[in-house]
Amino acid sequence: MFVDQADKLRNMVNSQNNNIRIANNSKVIAITSGKGGSGKSNFVANVAIELVRNKKRVLIIDADLGLSNIEILYGVMPKRNLAHLINGKNTIKEIISEGPLGIKLISGGRGLKELNDIDARTQKKMLKEFAYLDDYFDYILIDTGAGITNIILNFVFASDKVIIVTNPEPTAITDSYAMIKLLKEGKEDIDVNIVVNKVEDIEEGKNSFKKVHMVCKKFLNLEVKGLGIILYDEKLNRAIKKQVPMAIEYPKSDYSRNIKLITDKIINEKYSVDIDGNKKGARGFLKKILGM
Repeated sequence: MFVDQADKLRNMVNSQNNNIRIANNSKVIAITSGKGGSGKSNFVANVAIELVRNKKRVLIIDADLGLSNIEILYGVMPKRNLAHLINGKNTIKEIISEGPLGIKLISGGRGLKELNDIDARTQKKMLKEFAYLDDYFDYILIDTGAGITNIILNFVFASDKVIIVTNPEPTAITDSYAMIKLLKEGKEDIDVNIVVNKVEDIEEGKNSFKKVHMVCKKFLNLEVKGLGIILYDEKLNRAIKKQVPMAIEYPKSDYSRNIKLITDKIINEKYSVDIDGNKKGARGFLKKILGM
């Protein structure tokens, strides 16, 4: 059962002073990569588990237009997706699927393409529905598709933070830089966090991050942040075949320990507060997607 405690708190304070509004905004984080094969979806699936273990309420929006990787990794088959909400067939609560450990999941499906073509009435209804997400979830993780498309860029620009998952391969580093360059051109104050995945050792991970950091500083005048390094772990393939995330199947593995360290950083990061509740969180995210 969903409990709207934040809404009760707002109503109590507003009854005392009509000029005060408390906004409980979800922290919306887009996780993306410059190319496929970076391990992005596995990263999202396992970070979500560690967030829940830290008593955070988590929603994943699977925004991959191609393969619904999160659903596959969790062994979940959602019956509804974002299109059902847009078309008025279901409420946002009704399109949310259940993942492991209480993680919630929304499948984007064909609704991702329909977001840019909805009328004013539907926009208003969508904003009301998304306001519910702010009241219920602490974190909303957006698992974008791989590569660089307008839809992916729009989702990243609309989020509060962006995490780029890359690896030591030269092509992956180059593609990550290309993505960061486009993000910087579209949003001057973009908050970019880098995770270097599939490294043989810590030194390789550090060197890979230094390459990204150096070119971004030199050519974009942008300070990207190093969020963490994930060691290559052969047990990952076994977990994928079982459709059980590493953090559950192999919680003591190097991979899972690295994920936990990164998750701790995510939790301890400071997020700016939006008093009006219109610029950040789930509702602010949707407004930016809709160009409002």
